Amino acid sequence: MECEDDEVSSLVVMDAPVGTGFSYSDNSEDYQIDDSKTIADLYDFVLKWFQEYPEFLSNPLYITGCSYAGAYVPTLSLEIVKGIEEGVKPNLNFKGNFVGNELIDYDVLIESRVPFVHRMGLISDKLYEDLRISFQGNYWNSIHPDCLRNVEAFKKKTGGINLEHVLLPYSHFEMGISRSTRNAEERVQMYYG
Repeated sequence: MECEDDEVSSLVVMDAPVGTGFSYSDNSEDYQIDDSKTIADLYDFVLKWFQEYPEFLSNPLYITGCSYAGAYVPTLSLEIVKGIEEGVKPNLNFKGNFVGNELIDYDVLIESRVPFVHRMGLISDKLYEDLRISFQGNYWNSIHPDCLRNVEAFKKKTGGINLEHVLLPYSHFEMGISRSTRNAEERVQMYYG
C-alpha cells in the first residue's frame, strides 16, 4: 500500500549523551559530559540535521524521550524555542515535546523503588513493612542498624533483578561488546547505599 507524502512521518533517533545506546566517539574527551554539554550537542545536532535536510523544515517537529530524557527533552525544547525567538536559522517548525517514564528527580526515583518492588511482588509484605517502618518512608541514606539489616535483605531478594525493567535481564553493552562493570548488587548499592 502506498502512502501520500503528507501521510508519512519521519523519525530521527539520537542516543545522548555520548556512550549511551548506540552512540560512541573515537575521542575519549567526548565522554566528559554534563547535562549542559549534552543539551548543547543535541541542539547543535538538530540545527545541523535540518541544514543538511531542508526539505523537512516544513514538517512539525516534536522532541520526545524517556528515562533521563525527562531532563533533556524540556531543556532542549526550551533551547529550540529560544532559537526560534532569536531568529536562529534554520527556522524550525517546533510544535511540542513529550516524555515517557521520565526521570525528573533522583530522590523521587529512590523513594519509589521499595514500593515499586513490593507492588511487583518481588519482595514479601513482611520485608516491605520492615523497610517502611525502619526507614519511616525515606528509603535511603540511613545508618540505623534496622535499616541496614533490612537493606541487606532487600539486596538479597532483588540482587539479580533488573529494577529498571523487571522482566528483562541485566544487559550492559558498549559497541556490541558485553561489559560487566556494574553488577546487580552495585546498582542496588547505588540507589540504597
